[in-house]
Amino acid sequence: NDSSRAISILLLATILSALIGPNVANFTKNIISDHLYTGSYISLSVLTIIPVFLLIFYRTDKDPGFVDYKNENFNLKPDSKVFDLAKERKVYCYTQIGSGKSSVIDKKLWTIKTFVEELDILIKFQMDLFIWFLVQV
Repeated sequence: NDSSRAISILLLATILSALIGPNVANFTKNIISDHLYTGSYISLSVLTIIPVFLLIFYRTDKDPGFVDYKNENFNLKPDSKVFDLAKERKVYCYTQIGSGKSSVIDKKLWTIKTFVEELDILIKFQMDLFIWFLVQV
């Protein structure tokens, strides 16, 4: 099962990070002798950036269930595998304002405040009863 394997890998990575991160910070804190902990900040910054480079080159042949990936229609098909993740709950696909099939709004309204207000509305809509897939195209 792919989901149980993914969860296992994620948990292993979390445990390794919890062990490696503090040790690297402690080991590198005196690398720059005039400035205590500068080496720690630099080394932890490098550790933070490493996954970005790993994910840039990640490719998969599995179909995530988009309507038309090649033409950048990232809406999910009704029979998408993603919906299998929620057997006991109803799943709603949510497209952020201004993208996908959402309402068209003025780009001046594309602010953090607008999107936070939008998420507050979703939370008031009993978000705890649903699993939401946030799709940002």
